[in-house]
Amino acid sequence: MKGQSFFDMFHCLCHNFCMIQTVLKYMLCLFTAICCCGCRPYEKITRILFASDLHYLSDELYDDGEAFLSVVTNADGKYMPYIVQITDAFVDQVSTDQPDVLVLSGDLTFNGEKISHEHLTQKLEKIEQNGIRVCVIPGNHDIENPYARKYEEDEVLFTGSISRDSFVEMYDAFGYEDALYKDRESFSYVTEVDEHTWLLLLDVNASMCTNAFTQNTLKWIEDVLQAGKKEGVHVISITHQNLLQHSLFTDGFIIDNAEDVISLFEEYGVRVNMSGHMHIQHQSSSDALLECTVSALSVSPLQYGVMDVSDDHILYHTEQLDVAEWAKDHHLEGYENFRDDAEDFFVETGKKRKNELNVQEDLLDAYMRLNCAYFSGYLRNVEISEEMISRWKESDPYTWMYIQSILQEKGNDYRSFEIDLN
Repeated sequence: MKGQSFFDMFHCLCHNFCMIQTVLKYMLCLFTAICCCGCRPYEKITRILFASDLHYLSDELYDDGEAFLSVVTNADGKYMPYIVQITDAFVDQVSTDQPDVLVLSGDLTFNGEKISHEHLTQKLEKIEQNGIRVCVIPGNHDIENPYARKYEEDEVLFTGSISRDSFVEMYDAFGYEDALYKDRESFSYVTEVDEHTWLLLLDVNASMCTNAFTQNTLKWIEDVLQAGKKEGVHVISITHQNLLQHSLFTDGFIIDNAEDVISLFEEYGVRVNMSGHMHIQHQSSSDALLECTVSALSVSPLQYGVMDVSDDHILYHTEQLDVAEWAKDHHLEGYENFRDDAEDFFVETGKKRKNELNVQEDLLDAYMRLNCAYFSGYLRNVEISEEMISRWKESDPYTWMYIQSILQEKGNDYRSFEIDLN
């Protein structure tokens, strides 16, 4: 300061004061912006991806012959001719998204083929090599399936399925191996997502019962929930089959003693169960439990779920797998309209299943386009004329009831939900 005039010192102080004012204003603006956008600074968000009903089939088990095409074009719309490409595109997408956890909630394979399981685990290993945890449970298609088949030209040949013990061995690295808690009578287990959140993966397909929990497993579930309550964590449940009723889907869809599990969930504050099995993106609620069924990744619109979890909030939405972009990145041709092609395949296979009714083409097309919207979970703009509804009532009372059940949910969007955990 020596040698400076009073005015020089005053100018320097003013300059420094202005700089301090600028910094303070910037910090105030930043804080205001954070508050206005509904976020909290430094809040940890954990991302979990959910996919269900992949129904992977190894390309060693089929060709473009009559046998395979007959099976898949007379079935329920799974885009099986391209299931390998769908799976590979999904593996790449997950690796790009970099979630904390990927959950596959059952029906991992087409019909439990051993080779399909072997090849799928190799693909899941690639995901884990990218630093992403993979957690799986089996579905009703995956274990000791008598319909495990190989398709060669016009022949359908038996190929081996896998046992309960083989499933545990093959998928041990995908959730079960590092579980906090494991059930002895099923492939049920608990994995810690973060300090606030546990995933409770519940299995009735590798258990000692068929589509039900044993009494010992129910006791294990209660013990786990007691431990979670003591630790102060939020528990997110995952099943393959459903705990709650969704529309007309009851027999074979709802776990036989689901009410026992729901009672435990209500007692211990479990707020959400993620399931699959229906192939439909849907939501249903009891007094305190929301169940979200994740649509089949193998069926149009090729969706998976994205869940962001904080210590007091859950946000969920669906994403569509972009196979066309994946094919472009891999320099593959013929996939430019893949989403439309998958929807057309779903529509045409659905029409074939109704062929025995001998109804007219316009009636079939209107019904299947309505069904497309239902499977996607977006019912805001569903439309079908009263005249067509009346014709369906005369042609097939069950389809008419199904259409009515869809229309009763018109205006809903089941592709997202939000839960306040406080």
